[in-house]
Amino acid sequence: MANTGFISIAPQLAAMRVVVDDIHDTDLPGVATIVTQTGLGVIDIHDTDLPAVQTVVDDIRAVDVPAIQVDVGALNDVSIEDIEGARFIASDDLVHSNDAEATSYDAAYTKYREIVCAYTGVYRVKFELKTQLAADPAWARIYLNGGVHGTEQQTPNDTYTEFSEDLSFTKGDLLQLYLKQTTAGNATNTRNLRIYGIIGTDFINNM
Repeated sequence: MANTGFISIAPQLAAMRVVVDDIHDTDLPGVATIVTQTGLGVIDIHDTDLPAVQTVVDDIRAVDVPAIQVDVGALNDVSIEDIEGARFIASDDLVHSNDAEATSYDAAYTKYREIVCAYTGVYRVKFELKTQLAADPAWARIYLNGGVHGTEQQTPNDTYTEFSEDLSFTKGDLLQLYLKQTTAGNATNTRNLRIYGIIGTDFINNM
C-alpha cells in the first residue's frame, strides 16, 4: 500500500544539515564578541537622552546657513584698511617668504625678486646675500615699484649674510629685490627673501 498520506522531508533535512555544518564552521568566539559589543551599543542607546538629542537636531535644522555664508563672504572682503586703527607693524613674525636662490652676474642693478604687498604698513624685510669671490663684493637693494626704497647692502663674504630693514609699503605695492656684482661675470647670490610683521592697532594713553 502506497504511503500517499505522507510528504517527503528529505529536502528539508538536507537543508538543515547544511545549516548545522555552517554553524560548526562558525568562529563562535568572534560571534560572541560581536554580540557583546552589540549589547553594549544597545545599552548605550537606551541610556541616551533622546529628547536632548532631538533638541540638538532641531537646533541644527533651525540654523540659517545662507545667512552664515553671507557673513563669511563679508568677512573675506574685509581688509585691515577697513578696521579703524589697524595697520601692519614690523615684527619678527614671519608672514611671507620667497626662499628660492637667485644668482646675478650683472654689474648694474637688476631685478631678481618681486612680491605684491598685501597690507599697508611697515614691513620687516630680510634676505641673505653672498658673493662668489671675496675680492668682488655682492650688492643688493630693496626697490619699491621700480624705484630705490631701501638701503644699499653689500658683503664680501662667500657664505650667506642676512640683512634686515624696516620699510613702509602700501597695499598693492611691488616689493622688489635688485642685485648686482662688483665685477660683471662673477656671481652674486641671494636667498630667503622674507616679510615679517603683525596686524596691530594704535594705542592711545589719555592720562
